[in-house]
Amino acid sequence: MHRWPSGFAGWLQAQLVRNIELVVCNSQGTEAAAHEFGITHTIVAPNGFDPAVFAMARHSTRMDLGLPEGALALYAGSDNPEKGADVVRRAGRKLTTPGISIVLIGTKEKHIEHARVPDYLLAADMLLLPNTREGESEHFTSPIKLFEYLAAGKAIIASDLPSIREILTDGDALFVPPGNSQALAEAIETLARDSELRARLARRSKELSISYTWSARVEHILNAIQI
Repeated sequence: MHRWPSGFAGWLQAQLVRNIELVVCNSQGTEAAAHEFGITHTIVAPNGFDPAVFAMARHSTRMDLGLPEGALALYAGSDNPEKGADVVRRAGRKLTTPGISIVLIGTKEKHIEHARVPDYLLAADMLLLPNTREGESEHFTSPIKLFEYLAAGKAIIASDLPSIREILTDGDALFVPPGNSQALAEAIETLARDSELRARLARRSKELSISYTWSARVEHILNAIQI
């Protein structure tokens, strides 16, 4: 389950799965919503990433990818309002520190094949996860790009949302209020200036990534079934 509906739809869904042995929820928010309808035979198994995709990355240079030099903050995702691409654009206009660039991929600015995403993530200095409170983002999302960010081993700036806090804590990323472009700009400038902080958060990302492969997710689900 990626999101448990409310109202009659939520009740109806509960009737459909009441006798199923196990309901796999992608987030704690989804599980909590299921419990409200009496469905308690659940586990939480967030999304993940495929290490093979990153193992095959070309490690292209910024010149090859058409990316600027200097401190580079990168957003990978769609223009869906709940993903926060517009927050990134507004943050870019608020930067005051010279030598910082923001690049958006997967949006109207730059469409690329998904297979090339790791090359861009690996070329950046910091990765942006600016989800808003809209739609599923606050409680129900389990963004695959978060796990790909971890796999890239880069410093992350993320919106302070319950769904993101399920995966990251204060020592794992810089958190900013969702939708706050000024705070996002300030966090980008902080990481641009502080190479030690960037390096520490990058190491933490790599450490966390081990727990969020698709294989680890499958093992977690299978263990729950066997119990």
